[in-house]
Amino acid sequence: MCFWDKAVAYAEMKRLIEDESGESLSARALEQALKERGLPIGRNVINVLFFAINNLRALGQACSALSRLKTQELLPHFNAFERLLKHSNQANAWPGLRDQVLKSTEQSWLSTGELEPARIVEQLDQAVTLKLGEAVEYVRILRDLCQRFPSEDVAGLAAQARLQMRPSAPSPTSDGPQTAGDSKPPSKSVQSADHETAVNAHPKAPATEAELLLRVQSLATLFSRQNEVADCLCLLESWPTGFYMEVPENDEPIDLVEHGADRYHGWWMLATLSEQLDGTWSHLMPESSTWRQAQRQEQGRDAFALQHYMDTILGMPIDPLTLGKWLASNASVATWMELVQALRTLRTAVQKRFIAEGGGL
Repeated sequence: MCFWDKAVAYAEMKRLIEDESGESLSARALEQALKERGLPIGRNVINVLFFAINNLRALGQACSALSRLKTQELLPHFNAFERLLKHSNQANAWPGLRDQVLKSTEQSWLSTGELEPARIVEQLDQAVTLKLGEAVEYVRILRDLCQRFPSEDVAGLAAQARLQMRPSAPSPTSDGPQTAGDSKPPSKSVQSADHETAVNAHPKAPATEAELLLRVQSLATLFSRQNEVADCLCLLESWPTGFYMEVPENDEPIDLVEHGADRYHGWWMLATLSEQLDGTWSHLMPESSTWRQAQRQEQGRDAFALQHYMDTILGMPIDPLTLGKWLASNASVATWMELVQALRTLRTAVQKRFIAEGGGL
């Protein structure tokens, strides 16, 4: 059986088992159900099979040319396209764009007998570019970033993509090369070395508010990656500094996980710069923000909510002795100092961003 025939067969088995049990099966549950019936198959293989069933039917007759390797090659690209279209409020356009390219691929396959995943991705780059009205270079860079950093907010990745398109600006991926689909940040030594190259390339000072804000957001994103805390960074154009820090998801203590020390320092160093600690601007945060709810005592939070998060999740602000040791030893300090300077420039050039209601700075 070819790969596609196997995918169809497993989809049919899933349907039969669900009909028998009366329950919808997750990949984990299906893995166990198949094992009990004498068909041991790993969850990763199941995910690839069902990705093909759910996304590649429009290949038509060319489905017979699919293999597991070709399908695995397409999967992260498709996920990235879907993420960036959703970020651009064009999520509903994805199935149509995808199927249009796949149908065109089928016609090409009927003529040549060749099915090349790279060619499919190239055509999708063009289709998404036309849909968004963006430069194809921007779409390619953002797609790559979405693949490499699947847990990061797309708004931050989009800012990085635009900065990378500017030859004089620091590269948004200066924290080290990675293979597509690898979500692990590179080592600190690679980050530090590449960042030194970016610092030495010092761009000319941006002239517009948008450029100043983009530089701040890009440096904040780079610093958050260097300190394993990018999952907490939120970029918001209407926020004075352009970024703030959110409470980690699932109320997970920030210093009791891998790279906990880096996460603790990174969180507080960014929060200190973000203008979020005194509550002046918290009304600008989304209503779903945990930090906003705690600071403004919304959604059932009381006056002790912030203290609770510090006691159980975030830890207390960095004490002077610890801060001194961190400033003297951490490789990401150079990025943080650049961020401080970029914020000073933004504050000086666009003072109105930092004027709160009532006129105070």
